[in-house]
Amino acid sequence: MRNRKLVLSFPIVLGILVITLGSSCAKQTQAIMNKHELTPDDFRNQIEVTFTGPSLKSYPSQEECVYFEWAYGNKVATDGESAWAEYSVGFQSDSKITLQSSIGQMQLSRNEMRLFLSPEISRIYNHKEQSRAPEATLAWIAENGSVAVEEYMLFSDRTYFAVLHVDTYNLPPDGAGPPRRGQKKLLWISDRPFLNGKPVAPMTPAYRGWTY
Repeated sequence: MRNRKLVLSFPIVLGILVITLGSSCAKQTQAIMNKHELTPDDFRNQIEVTFTGPSLKSYPSQEECVYFEWAYGNKVATDGESAWAEYSVGFQSDSKITLQSSIGQMQLSRNEMRLFLSPEISRIYNHKEQSRAPEATLAWIAENGSVAVEEYMLFSDRTYFAVLHVDTYNLPPDGAGPPRRGQKKLLWISDRPFLNGKPVAPMTPAYRGWTY
C-alpha cells in the first residue's frame, strides 16, 4: 500500500516540476525580450512604453519624474482648448532615459524623441501672486500683467505611446545648388494613443522650436 502511494504521487511531483520549469523558462524568455535593444524602425506601429531614468525634480513644482520641461507666456482659447500664443521655454532636462516595452528597450536622449503631452501643472500668476512666481517670469508679468506657467513631465509609473517619425530638415547646399534635405528617424511619444499615426495631444513647447 505504501508503494502504491509513492507511485501515485510521482506523476504529481513530475507535473509540478514541469510547470515550475516552464514558468521559469517563460520568465527568462521575457527578460531576454525586455533586454533586446530597439531602434526607431521597431515602432512603425505604435507601442505602449514606460520609462526609467535618473530621478529628477521638476521645476517649479518639484515633482519626481524622469523628464521635465517648463514654459511660460500667454495662452489663448482656440477651438475650446487653451493654446500658446507666445511663450519661452524655462528649462528642458537633458538626462538620458530608458524606454521599455514588451519587445525590448532603448536609451533615448532628448534629441531622439518628440513629445506630445498634456501639461501636468498649469498656473496663472499675476501682480498679486508674483512673489510665488518663478523668477524668470517676473519681467513677463511686469509687461503683460500676468503669465501662464506650465510643466510637462514623463513619469516612471505611467504608460505612454511611441511611434516612428521621420523628421526632414534643410542642409546647406553643395556649392551654388539648392539646399539639401536631411532626414532623422526618431520617436513620437505621447500620453494619449495616436490616431491613424497622428498625435492627439499638442507638441510640448521645448520641441516646437526644435532646429538642427
